[in-house]
Amino acid sequence: MRLQRRRAQSGISNMFEATDALVLASPVYYASAIATLVACLDRLFYSTHFDKTMKVGASVVVARRGGTTAAFDELNKYFTISGMPVASSQYWNIVHGLEKGEANEDLEQTICPIFSSHQNGTS
Repeated sequence: MRLQRRRAQSGISNMFEATDALVLASPVYYASAIATLVACLDRLFYSTHFDKTMKVGASVVVARRGGTTAAFDELNKYFTISGMPVASSQYWNIVHGLEKGEANEDLEQTICPIFSSHQNGTS
């Protein structure tokens, strides 16, 4: 099992090194990103020694209610600690909703029109 994890981690590391950007998305549990993602990112950012500066980072978090800003901050810290610019939005990259389509009902979210246009095929 350890060998499989090492191979998977090596594959992720190689893809990350070859790309110009990293986009993270996570549901929020107890004001934190999902634990498997956090563990993967801890390992990825600790074990890779290539220059990450100027690779663009972006994150999106989704929750039913609270804890989104803490999780959003948690994910963005990987980028800022590594000197990566963080892609921003007109508002927080946070979506609230429990059921499918519920996020589209939140009129304050500026990210929702992006999701709406893709769902309707109008992008």
